Amino acid sequence: MLELYKDGDNMGIVTDAPDERTFTELFSSALSTLIDNDVHAGDWDFQLGIWLPQYADIVGKLRGYKTDVKTATVMVAGEFMPNTSCREVVVDGNGKVSLTCGAQALVPEKH
Repeated sequence: MLELYKDGDNMGIVTDAPDERTFTELFSSALSTLIDNDVHAGDWDFQLGIWLPQYADIVGKLRGYKTDVKTATVMVAGEFMPNTSCREVVVDGNGKVSLTCGAQALVPEKH
């Protein structure tokens, strides 16, 4: 599972990926879905400037390095956490991708 959270410039990544390869596949799928659906069109330099360092922090944690990533049952990077109402993208363990903000879907679910 991977979830990207965003509220303005407060952004965060949540994952329970067991290894770097799985995390990278989930992260790539999530970004691809956002880009393919023109979410944040024209603003990807900003989006990647926030999410790529968070991605690197989680990869570092998965590799065993000391990082600021918090580990519970999932790994969380960034200041925007899951208790907020806006969830950018979710990739579940079956590869199902959805985009939502609160209760409203941003794009149809993909399988």
